[in-house]
Amino acid sequence: MAPLLGSLTCDALSHTYMIPKATKLFSVLTFAALAVVLVRCVSPLELETETESRLTISGIVSNDPNQRVISVVTTNELSTTVTPVAATGRVLKDGEFLADLESSETGNLQLPASLVFEEGSTYSFEITSTSDGSTFQTFPQLISAPSAPQSLTWRKGTDLSENSDGLVIEVPVVEILTEIPIEPEQPAQYFRYQMETVYELREVPKESVDTTITVEERFIIGVGTVYDTVKLYTPDTAKTCYIPKRADEFPSVLVETNDLATGLARQPMLTREIDDSFKWKHFFNVYLHRIDERAYNYYRQLERLSSLNGSLYDEVPAAVRGNLFDVSDSTRIVLGYIELAVVDTLRLSLNEGDLGQIIQDGCRPGSGEEIECPPQLPHPTTGEPTPCKCWDCDIVYGKDKAKKPFYWDE
Repeated sequence: MAPLLGSLTCDALSHTYMIPKATKLFSVLTFAALAVVLVRCVSPLELETETESRLTISGIVSNDPNQRVISVVTTNELSTTVTPVAATGRVLKDGEFLADLESSETGNLQLPASLVFEEGSTYSFEITSTSDGSTFQTFPQLISAPSAPQSLTWRKGTDLSENSDGLVIEVPVVEILTEIPIEPEQPAQYFRYQMETVYELREVPKESVDTTITVEERFIIGVGTVYDTVKLYTPDTAKTCYIPKRADEFPSVLVETNDLATGLARQPMLTREIDDSFKWKHFFNVYLHRIDERAYNYYRQLERLSSLNGSLYDEVPAAVRGNLFDVSDSTRIVLGYIELAVVDTLRLSLNEGDLGQIIQDGCRPGSGEEIECPPQLPHPTTGEPTPCKCWDCDIVYGKDKAKKPFYWDE
């Protein structure tokens, strides 16, 4: 590995300024530029950058059919280039061979559909690079027995927000919390929570109508294009869409039960401003991962490093060792983590009736008000109408959003 150093020499001052080692090229160049300004001289600056690629093996695997993939790639710290690595793999149960991993179209490794993780057993994964034959293995992970059932609850409150005029105002919010039963003297347990929200959007039924536009409107919608009469497009029947915010859009929440008081502990998950997404049904889905202490400590390290503000006086973020090791070279650092998770799903739905307040629907305003996105004139070039979520939700958010989630009416 070449050192990331550079020097600036100014004869007038007879000093040599050294640029401290940094992880990111941006930090080095910023510091170098500052040095140039301070000494007010132009000197050759030579930077030798980190070009070594690091192997990263990662994945979250469980009995959930949507969590069965392990990614094997190389990454470069400076260019952020990610390159898939051809590899094979297998699963070990209690130290004995259980199943081979399958190669997918994207180059990832896939768990076979028939594989089911059992409570009380210990599992590990073995990954082999086909290019150089290097083999990597995870430390064994135990599938523990289920903990006491957890549930979701909520409470109303207020939070500070900035309005369109730049003024700080109080807004009503809903806070979602997980209720965790804690028994006296119980062994420490570790959890990782992921949040997902989905709300219901009901379109407004509105028939298509003809309208005559003025000369001024003709000018606005496009020079050289004249519309005497346009048709304001809306469907004859209204649909319902289900608008999600996926789990990967929220930060994970980590919990160690030793940090909680005995009884029914409440852990905040999410705070959401009360808006028209609560007019109809609004679901909060929490995916509870029962993890081991090693996984908990790994995610805590990532949290700590991601909180650094990038100052030159901060601790330089180092590679975080995960739960993989090189079978032939234990000193080699392998980035990434294969989390074997037992996942429970917690759900909670809220609407204006639950919140005890009437919520204004932007698509169904009171008399004399415009809806959130009023009818749009056709595009000057294509002649196609501009989609509006109030009657084109499947176009605005995607055709798949008109499909009702399986749990919606349970």
